Amino acid sequence: MIRISALADRRALLHARRLWLYYGVFWLGAVAVGLVAVLYAKLIDFGYGVFLGYAAEHAWLPLIVTPIIGALTVWLTQRFFDGAEGSGIPQVIAMLHAPGNTGARLLKFRILIGKILVSFLAILGGFTIGREGPTIHVGAALMFNLRQFYPQRFRAIRPGVLEHRLALAGAAAGLSAAFNAPLAGVVFAIEELTRSFEQRTSGVLITAIIFAGIVSLGIQGNYV
Repeated sequence: MIRISALADRRALLHARRLWLYYGVFWLGAVAVGLVAVLYAKLIDFGYGVFLGYAAEHAWLPLIVTPIIGALTVWLTQRFFDGAEGSGIPQVIAMLHAPGNTGARLLKFRILIGKILVSFLAILGGFTIGREGPTIHVGAALMFNLRQFYPQRFRAIRPGVLEHRLALAGAAAGLSAAFNAPLAGVVFAIEELTRSFEQRTSGVLITAIIFAGIVSLGIQGNYV
């Protein structure tokens, strides 16, 4: 009886660890997406404030600074951050609907860093940069890269499915945090879930989306 009880306890512990591995990464990742979205919004606002400051003090300065920063951002994107151009939404859509190694190519951690850096430089130079699209891209890339926390055997059971779910959760969490609208992220996720995933996945994703929205809303309030 003691051996049976010990075996049952061991199985329960292993099951709990598997659940934490699966759910915990999603939820902690969503909180991280919410925090990154807030920091990114503040960074963009800071860059825009700097631009307004030097443009108001020296009206001629943007005529020099803007072309230089424009050339710098193009060079950085082409040289170091290929895939970080544009709003980022097309890259996320391609990942969600294209098979193969699309995600590994479009959602690299390097692209996440480049997206934030290049868009900050662009707003600093006076270019029109919206933070919503890049936040969705950054969220998807951040969650996608969390796949490294899963054992290889876990990812090998259904190749590509875990990465797909992580990218969807990150994109929807980024949407939720960027617009301070968890419901928008939930609707987006449900739309994608009805196309691809089994229903049991939806609860994990929707909870993650709500976490990201609450983090953003709690820190920044209703900024949208």
